[in-house]
Amino acid sequence: MRNKIGWLSFLMTILLMLGYMPTVTQAVDKPNISYCAHVQNVGWQDYSSEGEMSGTSGMGLRLEGIRIAINNGGYDLGIEYQTHIQNIGWEVDAGSGWKESDDFSGTEGLSYRLEAIQIKLVGSDADLFDVYYSVHAQNIGWMGWAKNGESSGTAGYGYRLEGIYIKIVPAGSGAPGSTDNCFLDKDDSDDDSDDDSVDDSDDDSVAPLMTPLMTPLMTPLMTPLMTPLMTPLMTPLMTLM
Repeated sequence: MRNKIGWLSFLMTILLMLGYMPTVTQAVDKPNISYCAHVQNVGWQDYSSEGEMSGTSGMGLRLEGIRIAINNGGYDLGIEYQTHIQNIGWEVDAGSGWKESDDFSGTEGLSYRLEAIQIKLVGSDADLFDVYYSVHAQNIGWMGWAKNGESSGTAGYGYRLEGIYIKIVPAGSGAPGSTDNCFLDKDDSDDDSDDDSVDDSDDDSVAPLMTPLMTPLMTPLMTPLMTPLMTPLMTPLMTLM
């Protein structure tokens, strides 16, 4: 009996090595994300499923915190995120670092607004997917879709985030919508406006200011110079009249 079992095990091993025996693999589903926001005057909302809005729109209520959880579907896949917070800035710069799946990002009890967010995928299978996210910002509305660690929202304007959408899609399959205007940084716009103001002053501002000032000064100086030149021209005309 032992010999039969031994030979059977040996035969199955050979067949497995040659590829004739099926192997058991773990079923893999598409990864998905859920997320919930801590909202001014509301507190923590229920978790929203991927592609649903978390937060509010049109109510003027700030986001104060967020949690993002990932179901990796059997892939080696995780998620990390950080927010840009009123009076604090980016959490990584402030020393609190990136948050992992379902960690709390933001503040509680301080009434500080979230102003921007970055979200990225991590793990050996992270390059198989893209994570996209779009935020609703004060005075702007819904902004373009950012992805894979890009900034979404504003910095330097004091604008609150009010809502957010997040989606995971296969890598390279494209954004759910426009990617224009996904992040505004006031430092960048200030640099541009400073350059424009210099150009404008050089071209336009001097002449309107100088003309009324110069006319009274120039007239007494120009009259003695113009009289000898104009007299020979005017005399024949006056004779004809």
